[in-house]
Amino acid sequence: MSDEDSVSVWIGRLKSGDEDAAAQIWQRYYRRQVGLARTVLRDVHGAADEDDAAQSAYRTFCARVVDGKFPQLETRDDLWRILATITYRKALKVSKKERRHAALPMTSDEDWQDNGPSPELAEMTRQELSRLFELLGDTTLRVVAYSKLEGLTNREIAQSLGKSIATVERKLNLIRQIWSQEDDRQKTS
Repeated sequence: MSDEDSVSVWIGRLKSGDEDAAAQIWQRYYRRQVGLARTVLRDVHGAADEDDAAQSAYRTFCARVVDGKFPQLETRDDLWRILATITYRKALKVSKKERRHAALPMTSDEDWQDNGPSPELAEMTRQELSRLFELLGDTTLRVVAYSKLEGLTNREIAQSLGKSIATVERKLNLIRQIWSQEDDRQKTS
């Protein structure tokens, strides 16, 4: 069986909810997904965050495949195009939320193509993410900010860090303060 045939078989099995097929696809595409997430999140997060982004994108992908959301999914090229798009969108979702804090202009849905963002938009986003997270300095602040932007509750963040909810809330207030000061600085320059 050729490489294309095996991926096509896995896709068919995944569409019917086969967890073994999901695991085989994950093993095949994991490193590539993490590499893509690393490109978008470079200088922003450590490897665990890249891994988290890849896992989150893959969970979304699998759920949507089983729900029949990707009727065009037939080949490994289709598979990678969809996975790459979801991975980019997960990372850029963080950027959109950060832009609200930094009062930067938002991108429109027209900026998205079926194949994901343009290379220029991806690079601009990577640079802005890098800049905003660099302002935080502290790794714990970065983890809290990223977790919050991923939609975790304060309780979930506290549990994952082994900290109290009050500590997470103080860190979130500090993050808001840092980004707000940066926003004020940007407006006056």
